[in-house]
Amino acid sequence: MWETWLFIRSFIMCILKKQFKRKQYMNRILVASGVVFPDIRFESRSQEIIPEIIYDKKTTDITAYINGVFDYWEKRQHKKPCRLSAEDITEVVNYLRGNFVFIPTLNDRLADVEKRLVRLTFEQVQIMDALSMNERLMIEGNAGTGKTMLAIHFAKTQADKGKRVLYLTFNKNLAYNVQHQLGGMDNLKIINIHALFGNYVQVDVERLNENPQQYFSAELPKAFCEYASSLKADELEKMQYDLLIMDEGQDILTPIYLQALDLLLGSVK
Repeated sequence: MWETWLFIRSFIMCILKKQFKRKQYMNRILVASGVVFPDIRFESRSQEIIPEIIYDKKTTDITAYINGVFDYWEKRQHKKPCRLSAEDITEVVNYLRGNFVFIPTLNDRLADVEKRLVRLTFEQVQIMDALSMNERLMIEGNAGTGKTMLAIHFAKTQADKGKRVLYLTFNKNLAYNVQHQLGGMDNLKIINIHALFGNYVQVDVERLNENPQQYFSAELPKAFCEYASSLKADELEKMQYDLLIMDEGQDILTPIYLQALDLLLGSVK
């Protein structure tokens, strides 16, 4: 091991002298080197081993270690080492290291995706268990954590059991994408919330054009509540669902929306 390390150190010096042979400082440059074992306590001792330049698990201060390595080699330098200018240092560093970028291979990417999928599947199992034991459940997670995928799976599972399921979104494009994935099922309705209200009450185009945000967030759900509340019990029951799944719930959880949706949700069976 130490013979290999000494060879590498000499080899680097030969390369530098060859590359920068016209630089006067190269004959008096100080090259210091150390041996690093970050994961173990290096206890071996012999005449070949230099304890002063060893970094191992018991080393606590890396700055002191690096300074100590340079001190060790400087004391063994026959000539006083020269000081390099900032430009000289940059030139040597760029030659030895250069700029490079690591690009993960396809196998590495696939392995990482597989690990995340396994972890996500485990989390989904826990959530599905929670859904089976709770009448109401709110799931929170960052973008890309699989909330929509889980919601789609749960909606299809419940619809297959014969329940009337309302899959509700705030964004119409998301509703379209979910509809495309699930296909047509008679007892599963996938729709965005404003289109849902528009199925039951006439949209006031004039009021909509005056203030779209105010109309969709307050006036349209209020009009739906007034309509649904005016229905007879048997009429209201026909338009109700056994299960409500809200995707993008953060945009739907407002008092007026919840009041309207409560009218569409039948008693738990």
